[in-house]
Amino acid sequence: MGRTETSWTALLKVIATMIRQSTTNVMEVKRTFLSNLTILCTNNKENMRTVLQMSVWQDLLYSMVYLYPQTQHHHKVTEMVMTLFRMVLHHAIKFEYGGWRVWIDILAILHSKVAYEDFKLCMAKMFKQYDRQRVDNMQTWTRETSDQECPTQR
Repeated sequence: MGRTETSWTALLKVIATMIRQSTTNVMEVKRTFLSNLTILCTNNKENMRTVLQMSVWQDLLYSMVYLYPQTQHHHKVTEMVMTLFRMVLHHAIKFEYGGWRVWIDILAILHSKVAYEDFKLCMAKMFKQYDRQRVDNMQTWTRETSDQECPTQR
């Protein structure tokens, strides 16, 4: 059992990392991965315990979440991840010693991810506004200077 468990968690980490680092549209792969992980953890305390014992398992799941889903596919993937979190939290609080700490960890990580995403969106909005203002000022300055005579042309 120990050898199978080790290879299962290693495989899970590799797949999740590959999905996270992929730049192409991998929506179907994400949904299949999350669906299979849900099946593995449904009513199976050992698999649930294995997920809890993985290092940075929360980050592996959060990396697949779309905090502000733009499409129906993004919404579905986010919903699947939150379902997995709900299952793992229920198991941790009900069956694991110190399971309440899992709840605290997940809330802290979620808060930091949402705050960082909000910060990035705010900064992108501010940069667009700054860039637009800079272009407007540049056009105004160009019009003003083109109307004036250059001192060397006198």
